[in-house]
Amino acid sequence: MQKLNMIQAYRHLEETNSVVFVASPDNAEQARLVKFRIITEQDVVLQVSDVDYAPEIIDPETGEVIQPRVVENPRNTRLLTCVTKGFDEVEFYYQGTFALNLLGGDIWLSTFDSAFVDTTPSDFTNYARLWEREERDPRILEIERAARHNQEALKRQMMEDFAAHAAALEARYAANVTAPKTDAASGTASDQSGVSTGAPAGDPPATPPAGTGAAGEQNDGA
Repeated sequence: MQKLNMIQAYRHLEETNSVVFVASPDNAEQARLVKFRIITEQDVVLQVSDVDYAPEIIDPETGEVIQPRVVENPRNTRLLTCVTKGFDEVEFYYQGTFALNLLGGDIWLSTFDSAFVDTTPSDFTNYARLWEREERDPRILEIERAARHNQEALKRQMMEDFAAHAAALEARYAANVTAPKTDAASGTASDQSGVSTGAPAGDPPATPPAGTGAAGEQNDGA
């Protein structure tokens, strides 16, 4: 169920208008509770901005406007919320006078306390100028060019040094792997060449043992 309250309390606000909510001068330093009831036929984005507000001054005797209402210097524009198609309620706290801006379409607005709000046309004039690239100082450009050249030269030198170091490591590793095999082969050959199968040249000839008889007795030469 949706509680819309008094339908006649809703005011039609166009997208091109800003709604100003004036803070009480007695409570300028205190945030106040703000409640909206919104009816819309499409999704609408709500934005709030701080403004400098001066109410109009009317001469009580003649009814003439001595000073018109002034709303100026919108600043600190921020996204409030996005209301979807249909009915929605928005509640927040705010300090000071602010303006409510609409993006995306019109709405029907009612405040929680049915307070009357003033509207003013929004100024959508864009004072921003197209950004143009300014000409840079030729001396700065020359310094940047030299810096890029030096950086590229240093990078090439580092890559060459790294390649040379890697090649030296590979060569040293290959030498360490092949060296033990050569030593082992030469050592084996020298060992084999130093071994003699016969008796040494300086040893006396072997003396045959004394002859024995048929019965196994010693031959006494008789």
